[in-house]
Amino acid sequence: MKSIKLISILLFILNLNGSVYFNPIVINNIGSQNTILEDYYMIINIPKIKLYKDINKIDSIYNTVDYGIELLYEEDNLIVLASHRGNSYIAYFNNLYKLDNNDIVRLCVGKIWKEYKVVDKYYIKKNGKATIKRNKEKDTLALITCVKNHPKIQVVYICESS
Repeated sequence: MKSIKLISILLFILNLNGSVYFNPIVINNIGSQNTILEDYYMIINIPKIKLYKDINKIDSIYNTVDYGIELLYEEDNLIVLASHRGNSYIAYFNNLYKLDNNDIVRLCVGKIWKEYKVVDKYYIKKNGKATIKRNKEKDTLALITCVKNHPKIQVVYICESS
């Protein structure tokens, strides 16, 4: 019980990054599985860039890039996420440019972790619309962010389930 409290306190301290809200998370290691004990809707983990962040439900007032990672779309076998790039504390996708094909992206939905691999990257105009180019036969996760020094362009990373 002390270890769970310690983990909660440490995660609380680590999450004090200027966010207006805070949802504590506790992970209980049971064998080789991780069980999520709190009520995050989704969690994204990209080991290569050391990203581990919660994501709110699509209808939450906190589901906006101004609070973190925004869930733009979730239906059938497609999930689309967006976040800022840059130097601010909410620029969670700042290091996406370091991703290469076959890099791992993990997403926890409904307390179940799913693993994806980066398979493509392409650029689009920053106009509030995004065409997601993908294989509709595969479960797909699309990550969208801005491009450094190009205020009118965004980049889309396409990830497919392994």
